[in-house]
Amino acid sequence: MMYSRAFDLCQICPEDTYSRSGDITCTQCAPRHYSPQRSAACFPDARVGGIIRLDAEYSTFAVADWQREVAIMLDTEPRYIDVILTRPGSVIIYFDILDPQNLSTEDSSIRKLSGNEKMLLFYQWWLTNDDRMKTMSTSVIDFKTYTFRLMTNANGKVTDDVITLFASNDDNDPINPPQPGQPGQNVVNGTFSRQSTFYFTLSVNDVDAASTLSVSLSWASILMALFFFFISLN
Repeated sequence: MMYSRAFDLCQICPEDTYSRSGDITCTQCAPRHYSPQRSAACFPDARVGGIIRLDAEYSTFAVADWQREVAIMLDTEPRYIDVILTRPGSVIIYFDILDPQNLSTEDSSIRKLSGNEKMLLFYQWWLTNDDRMKTMSTSVIDFKTYTFRLMTNANGKVTDDVITLFASNDDNDPINPPQPGQPGQNVVNGTFSRQSTFYFTLSVNDVDAASTLSVSLSWASILMALFFFFISLN
């Protein structure tokens, strides 16, 4: 958020802008970058962005140690855990994960995943309370992942619509279909709306057991099997 002198209150910065503590205006993201509302940083277009909140003291938190822990979990190097920004509250990290380089045929299936696939895998482990998350020295309070889709407005201008991946839609307005008319009653008109659906399918052989990992996505869970990343917008 940013502080508005005109209205003497804090206002929400919209998508594709960011603000830092004490800012009096929202700053536009650089070209080929995007951000959700209320963001303090922007993510590159090609990356699934992550914002993670850790239960740690900001003044003593070592970012390099956290990068190393995540890199070990995802079988990659710490330099590929790209930390864009850290800020207090307890510790909030804006980050993405870069694609691995110099792969060999002997590398593990997890190591061969792209950076975006590793981000989704990391999110899945947190969402399902995987045992790997319990090895981290700092617990995760909250974790959100983002991407975007291109939209064309009435004037033909193409803009991006930033999406929170796997966010609960429990607060969506109910869909009220048309009600059949009864004698002596008016017919109630209804409007149907369809939410965009995202499908992420990943498959990978587990490091410990050559099994395929899958978790179903419903209201609060995701359908993933590692190694293939696909988004379908309906």
